[in-house]
Amino acid sequence: MDQLHERRKPDKFPQEVKDYIDAAAELGAEKAMERLYAEIGKAGIRKTMLLIGTLLAALLSWLGVKGYLPK
Repeated sequence: MDQLHERRKPDKFPQEVKDYIDAAAELGAEKAMERLYAEIGKAGIRKTMLLIGTLLAALLSWLGVKGYLPK
């Protein structure tokens, strides 16, 4: 038998072990997705706060140049 067919032998794990491996893989994937979504949310909040801060600084600068803010 050549190497290609030898590597593709059916595994001989019992069904309980296969089910356990599948459940563990699903749980790991779910946790990874939760962490990914949390990081995406944090990045979105950071960018939003940066945008708000920039707009506030621009507004205050504009009000200062126009003379609407006390010296």
